Amino acid sequence: MTYANILIANGYLRAGDAIKLFNAPGASFTATVNSGPPESLGAPGGIASLKVYPVLDLDVSNAIFCVSGNYDYDSVLPGAQPNPYGAKGFITIKKGGDAAVFRSGQAVNTPPQWPSAIAFQNGIGLKTGDAVGTVSAGDPGVVFKYP
Repeated sequence: MTYANILIANGYLRAGDAIKLFNAPGASFTATVNSGPPESLGAPGGIASLKVYPVLDLDVSNAIFCVSGNYDYDSVLPGAQPNPYGAKGFITIKKGGDAAVFRSGQAVNTPPQWPSAIAFQNGIGLKTGDAVGTVSAGDPGVVFKYP
């Protein structure tokens, strides 16, 4: 919630739009919109559809910025939180701005879906802290998610 409020306070998002971003089928996130200036979100509830990874300035453009809540990096679906989408598939959004939808079989760095670790990182995205060509399972140590 704090991270979303920073984006709202700096004009990147409106509070109502942030609530829309955190919703998807099976993940009903709720929050109150506190009038500003600046606006902010309060009293969160439900389940947020996205998890936001801690991306650094020095990370490459294919570093992951956020994923759907059901995906834990290089792990079989569904992750710790089955919603949204259960084991059907997942999304990733990268620092450079591109986003993609993947099937459940593409969640893990294994052939034949991914012929190499570099192919996996180019497709799914590189996790902050991993070197190019080295994939470590699980989300980064700090992930912004609700709950």
